Amino acid sequence: MKSLGILVILVSAVLFGCDNSSAPVDVSNTSTDSTPTEVTEASSEITPVEITDASTLAAEYVVNGTNPNGSGYVGQVDVATNTDDSVTLEWTINQDKWTGLGEITNEGKLYVRYEGGFSGDGTWTLMSDGSLSGEWKADGDDQSGTEIWKKQ
Repeated sequence: MKSLGILVILVSAVLFGCDNSSAPVDVSNTSTDSTPTEVTEASSEITPVEITDASTLAAEYVVNGTNPNGSGYVGQVDVATNTDDSVTLEWTINQDKWTGLGEITNEGKLYVRYEGGFSGDGTWTLMSDGSLSGEWKADGDDQSGTEIWKKQ
């Protein structure tokens, strides 16, 4: 009988309209009787996570960045793990190259010192979707740029 009640509700939703434009709904906490318990929206929020092992960063990433002056750029960064748990990085932006050496901080973020067309440093945070989000600053500059890295 309970199955019939659920079937009637589902058929009614299909026949009388159901707005599919809303966010996904988590119904895993509904009871097996005919009275549903609290229904919550599924979370798709991307949140920071701690980097606990540098080897998890080894990959090729697509870079989307913004310079301190607001102009944007796209490129690639290759991250390789070293035996001492540091990482070596190589950016290619247009045809320019930068190299960097990074380490995991006590806060579980990636700190990088880089050089190329100019030198500087930055810090990147691992996000729950596997991307890295960071902020960098060139030596002698008081404004910073940003980058988001997504695995290829």
